[in-house]
Amino acid sequence: MKEISIFLASSGKLSEERTEIERLIARMNDNLIHKGIYLRLRIWEKLSSTFETGRKQDKFNDEVLKSDIFLCLVYDRIGQFSKEEFDKAYNGLLGNGKPQKMYVFFNNMPIKPDDIPEDYHSVTELKELIRKYEQIYNSYENIDELIRKVKDNLELDLPELSQNSLIEEMKSILNASNPNLTDYLKDNKSVNILLTSEEYQRLNKIISELENKKIIRFTSNGNMIQNRPDGLMRTGFNAERLENYKINNG
Repeated sequence: MKEISIFLASSGKLSEERTEIERLIARMNDNLIHKGIYLRLRIWEKLSSTFETGRKQDKFNDEVLKSDIFLCLVYDRIGQFSKEEFDKAYNGLLGNGKPQKMYVFFNNMPIKPDDIPEDYHSVTELKELIRKYEQIYNSYENIDELIRKVKDNLELDLPELSQNSLIEEMKSILNASNPNLTDYLKDNKSVNILLTSEEYQRLNKIISELENKKIIRFTSNGNMIQNRPDGLMRTGFNAERLENYKINNG
């Protein structure tokens, strides 16, 4: 099962939006589970409230950097902690590639003049910052529009995220035996590895999925699989990138 994690950042006033996004993810999982994909939604209210050795917000920021998708909802202000999470997510996207996707949605529902907070300017500042980064943001007039747009974005990006998840799992299996894995993926190099029986079976399943998706073509390099006294098996193969092969090699 390939798990794709989504970190949802928003102000406390948008509890109805968060609830509807939870329901959307549950509905999508009903269909995706048959494809071997599970979406895990991370919301700050549902993370552990235990005391930490450092700032609690630092723990939430760590969760942002572990997520595949960062989803941010903004209404009448962008608080200190939501801004921290936004900055962490964007720097992670540019740096280590986590999260891999970022979506920001601004709630355009009218605000009564008496309800406009003093720091409403933080919303305009965030929009200006996104434009400065030469990125785009989304907006919504009602919750139905938000849910439709979130669903559309997820459906567009899930194939790539699922593919990257397979590649990352393959990396984790191969990495110990092949420190030059990134070069091998780039340059069609041969690799020889020792695997347990379980690792070998899982690797073969990943290879089959990648070939079916026409992402990579694997061919044997002539080395026979050998059973060893320690229970490990040796195998070798070459990998050829196909034209539509995409991976973050960072």
